[in-house]
Amino acid sequence: MKSDSLADYERAAQKTAFHLLVERVGGYDLAAMIAGRAASVLHGYGNLHHASFAPVDVVVRLERAFVAMGGRPLVSALMARQVGYQQIPVEVGSGELGRAAAALLREAAELAAAHLEAMEDGALTDAERATLAEHLDSLMDAATRCRGILGGPPLPIAAKGARPCAA
Repeated sequence: MKSDSLADYERAAQKTAFHLLVERVGGYDLAAMIAGRAASVLHGYGNLHHASFAPVDVVVRLERAFVAMGGRPLVSALMARQVGYQQIPVEVGSGELGRAAAALLREAAELAAAHLEAMEDGALTDAERATLAEHLDSLMDAATRCRGILGGPPLPIAAKGARPCAA
């Protein structure tokens, strides 16, 4: 397999996710109207035995419709996971940044408290490391929500003058 190729299980997962998305928006006929493609074309995108995949514009239209129905993105979430990322919903509106920032600060405080408690004996156990990692993941999710609300281009990871964190 070439390094830029999808593994068979990745292809199957994408085809299955697309098929599930179509079913959840109301079936192939309704999905065809939403996506602006013939139902037979959409069948190919979800068929494990066809080489074609749904174009991005089709996925976006169908996922917008599904999200409007109260669902969550399926195909784009899978694609994010396949490259090592996750999707996080972004709530936009009055006061959203303030609430997200408050959640970020709560997560930071919980991480700091867990770290202080874990270090009382001067050493970290595997269980304490796992707990700290969970708190750090929650903190990173909260920061990502804040950043998403702000919008705009992504910020560079290594900011000017940034120093590495000491353990």
